[in-house]
Amino acid sequence: MFHTMNRNSITDVYRERKSVQARFAELCEKAGPNGVTSAANDPKSELYLLKDRLQKLDAQIDDHNANHGLSWSAPGIEDSGSLVQQKMSALDTFYRHGTISASDVPLHIQESPVDTSLAASVPAEVSEAIINLNDLDPFAAAGAQMLQRNTTGPLTTPIFYGAPAATVKAEGTSATESAVPSITHWTLEGSRYVNLTKVSLESLMNVAFDLGRAVTRTLIVGQIQSQVADITEGFQAALQGNAAHCLVSNGADSYEALVNLLTSISPTFAGSNNRFMLSRADLAYLLNVRFDSKPILDPTGRTILGVPYVINDSLTRVLYGNFGSAMVIARTGLFVRRLEELYAEEGHVGFQAFQWMDSKYYASLSPTDQPVKYVDLHGEGS
Repeated sequence: MFHTMNRNSITDVYRERKSVQARFAELCEKAGPNGVTSAANDPKSELYLLKDRLQKLDAQIDDHNANHGLSWSAPGIEDSGSLVQQKMSALDTFYRHGTISASDVPLHIQESPVDTSLAASVPAEVSEAIINLNDLDPFAAAGAQMLQRNTTGPLTTPIFYGAPAATVKAEGTSATESAVPSITHWTLEGSRYVNLTKVSLESLMNVAFDLGRAVTRTLIVGQIQSQVADITEGFQAALQGNAAHCLVSNGADSYEALVNLLTSISPTFAGSNNRFMLSRADLAYLLNVRFDSKPILDPTGRTILGVPYVINDSLTRVLYGNFGSAMVIARTGLFVRRLEELYAEEGHVGFQAFQWMDSKYYASLSPTDQPVKYVDLHGEGS
């Protein structure tokens, strides 16, 4: 069968394919890897329909080229992974040259609080591709509530911690009085964390050097380490300030202290996602505790009494419980400013990062039933 397609119509097909692929890539980025897999297998989803349309357009182009002796291979459909690579490449370009390819790969996905010509917002998917937050932030690893914010304006969140009791009523009767639930709140704002690293002009000119990844990783690590130290100090202070409801008795020995801590969390906050959190110093202490010449913990495992633990060297107490209910950590995106003139005499370009962070703790509120409690292995004090 002989197929005909004039120049205008094949141009329209190419144009439509470009538009469809752009929309497909946009949806992939929004959905993320898991969402893409799910949506791509759902015949009713827009992603599925777009992918089907792309395949039909490619078939039309292949058919036209085959009948005109032309060769053409369809570019691969861009998934969220390739988009991350594009954004990482754009970030590298910004670091090296100070330019932002906003028209192609926008780095200003959030409004920068400083002059947008001087600062770029590092997309969350780029920072996540460079380093896993759980490797840096023990609270994220323990399941704490993490909130991504676009502003540092006050955000007041109500906290419900007491439900109205239900009563049994006979047939033909009903509750006649309402019971008010117990409600409190916390207000999230943000403190600005700033750090700086310098790169030599030689490194900037070294095209083989993965500058975007290296500089961003350095800045992220410095930011999170400082923030975690402050969060730990605030959280432990809140727990110790509410020792009447958060401190658990040591008992006769360290093993009893751990058992008491494990069983102190009420059914309201119990669950398989609960975690121990302690410093390496306290972990070493526990691994060396022996009963009848045998260690009370398995040194080859990654659990304490069968429960996973998270290391936080800023702690001086051993914590256990439901961190998702115990705290919220709010962060803005990471913004990076390129400083050329300030360090020009020494042959460097500076990269200054800033991020706003705030954290709030359930232990600082009035509820008596607390989701995270603690023991002091080295004394019965607070």
